[in-house]
Amino acid sequence: MYTGYRDGRIVRFNADGMHEEFVDTGGFPLGMRFDSDGNLIVADADKPFVRKLLGALPPSRLTPSGSRAFVLGLDSDGEVIYNLQGPNSEFSTTTSAVRNGKRLYICSLTADAVGVLELP
Repeated sequence: MYTGYRDGRIVRFNADGMHEEFVDTGGFPLGMRFDSDGNLIVADADKPFVRKLLGALPPSRLTPSGSRAFVLGLDSDGEVIYNLQGPNSEFSTTTSAVRNGKRLYICSLTADAVGVLELP
């Protein structure tokens, strides 16, 4: 089981109740779900994830903080497989994201619709 905390941590619990920090997003992980490939999809609000991973991301992926739509894809080791950010204020407080095939469905506290993103 995984849970997100307001301070940006995502913690993984095992069947014995033991836990460990899986990753620290530096934001506010609101919604999490595994896709069909076993990757954890994280809807994050408030702050971009790049604070902890500055050295791992190419400069083109580094974006300023602010009101942004933000969804992460993490593999089973907590490594970023995709980092989707956009300056769309309609989905700025992203609360959940669900992958179904080549589509990613995104929900937000500020949007009155569900966003659909076609994945490559």
